[in-house]
Amino acid sequence: MTVAGVIAPEQFYYLAMDFSGDAAKGPVPVIGSPWGNGWGAGSITHYVLVHGNQAQVYRFRPNTNLLEADFTGRPFDYRAAVNSDTLVVTLDLDTLVAPTSSVTFFNVNYINTDRVDVDPRFTGPKLVDAFGDNGTHFVPIPIRTNRVFTNRDFSDAGEPGGDVLLVPDRVPANAPNLDIVSWQIEVRRE
Repeated sequence: MTVAGVIAPEQFYYLAMDFSGDAAKGPVPVIGSPWGNGWGAGSITHYVLVHGNQAQVYRFRPNTNLLEADFTGRPFDYRAAVNSDTLVVTLDLDTLVAPTSSVTFFNVNYINTDRVDVDPRFTGPKLVDAFGDNGTHFVPIPIRTNRVFTNRDFSDAGEPGGDVLLVPDRVPANAPNLDIVSWQIEVRRE
């Protein structure tokens, strides 16, 4: 994922994934009250959190409304983004979903935010960017093929830049360190 500014250690960068197998549901950002877990809503089974120049992988516990997650380890590879505009993580899908599983795709969204507030009394504001011009798109990624997918492959998840929102009012904001301008996901079967 590439941002307009730099990957800043004080910001929160999420790679949100849904392996439930339902093409109609996927990860979207939290953009208003109730704030839930403070960053993600919709359908999410796993995520990678990059914060403080570290990357950690988590699995949400089922039936917890995305409020409880277990740390499952570090990504297979992570390239620290000190003074860089690009964030790179490599995951071993076999650690996220069993190789014998019938799952053939997962839905994904990058969700960037400046704060993760779970207080139900929180009224905002906070900055958010995710796929699409309003941040509410996710994309299906087939996992049984070798291919590179980019934002150019999905018209509704394109990243024009300059689309960070100050929520809950959904006002455009200038926040280059959160502003996704490009993304790429490579699936490699071995």
